[in-house]
Amino acid sequence: MSTEARSVASLSMFVLAVTPMLALIVAPLALNDYWLFFASQMVTATYLALSFNIAYSYAKVLSFAQGTFYAFGAYATAHLASSDPWGLGVAVVVSVVGAALLGLLVGIALVRMDNHNATIATVIIATVGLLIGNAARDVTGGEDGLRLTASALGVGPVALPTGPNTASYYVAALPLAGILLFMWLAQKSRWWTVLRAIADNEIRAQQLGFNVQLRRLLAFTVSTAVAGLGGAFYTIMMRHVTTSVLDIALSVNAILWAVVGGLGTAFGPLVGVFFVYPFTEVVSSVFLYVEILVGALLLVVALVFAGGIMGTLQSSAEEQRLTARVRSDVRTGAKSAAASN
Repeated sequence: MSTEARSVASLSMFVLAVTPMLALIVAPLALNDYWLFFASQMVTATYLALSFNIAYSYAKVLSFAQGTFYAFGAYATAHLASSDPWGLGVAVVVSVVGAALLGLLVGIALVRMDNHNATIATVIIATVGLLIGNAARDVTGGEDGLRLTASALGVGPVALPTGPNTASYYVAALPLAGILLFMWLAQKSRWWTVLRAIADNEIRAQQLGFNVQLRRLLAFTVSTAVAGLGGAFYTIMMRHVTTSVLDIALSVNAILWAVVGGLGTAFGPLVGVFFVYPFTEVVSSVFLYVEILVGALLLVVALVFAGGIMGTLQSSAEEQRLTARVRSDVRTGAKSAAASN
């Protein structure tokens, strides 16, 4: 490949990766209180979309229960967060580890099922979770929910103010940026290539000697841990949690965000949330039946961007690189043939 073609392809991939990250980090510096509140919601929504992306793209589980693990983190934080020096750490660790352990138990059963049965099982889990949440009012507060009583959380000697503010936004956004960056860099590793190969062709991967079920289980467990982390930050920034986070509609939204952004891509969930969330907010202010337009949006994306926004653009960039490589090889071969003659 020529140096020019290589630089163009590399620049395209770099822009696709960095642009949403910059929006994630820089946006709060130019937002008023209302839009900061809105951006905080988008950050926690991205955790949920990312968790579905991992569950579906790498664990091969079409999970409608990601909201259940998200809710676990949200409620755990509502009960455990305090102004003590370890207040934030305890809440986050319990949310992540607890959601991961719950996901591990659920995942052991899901990875042994075929795709349709696993999907139905996650619908049942989400439905039962909502029923339990509404019934266990002493734990969840029912439909009225629980309010985070601590006005600040302890982070060692520092007190982090709760609610939608710049400090709590960055406490949630920086780990998200780190996870996304890690996933982007890890996609070139051998371990990630094997995981992707299992997702693409499970039977062939098993014939090659890979422990398919174990790797799928690990991927699903990671997805639930990410959901639990997002739930923890949701409570910290919203200062209130209700059983609406247990509604299966939240998981359906996560699927929508991930699909629009691009399944199997590192930054797809972020792009999907940043594209769909503001769209629904603007449309809902002037149109009552916003679900109709959201459905139309999904249809347009499916027709124009078959792999989601990031997936299609990433495929185009990779195709550009491949085309440039083929042309370079052809030119090199032609020059060699001419020299030999």
